[in-house]
Amino acid sequence: MIPLPVISCDGCGVCCSKNIGTPPFEPGEEPPDLPTEAVALIRRDRLWDLSGPCSWWDAETKRCRFYEHRPRSCQEYEVGGPDCRKKRGE
Repeated sequence: MIPLPVISCDGCGVCCSKNIGTPPFEPGEEPPDLPTEAVALIRRDRLWDLSGPCSWWDAETKRCRFYEHRPRSCQEYEVGGPDCRKKRGE
């Protein structure tokens, strides 16, 4: 069976829902204009278990709560690429 092309993240969230814990910002990468709630989640999660879903991921909507402020690694994640397909179980 040939897998269908993955063209959207809508309704997925697999890459955010497993083993992230907090947005994967590199040291010094956090933009200074993050919403207060986003900063609070980063600070909280860096002190706790980082093996769960990203704290910015909303399990109900399956979307990032602070998408416009997402880290570079999230921005560069290739939709439909090898990592995406692997996490989706394809």
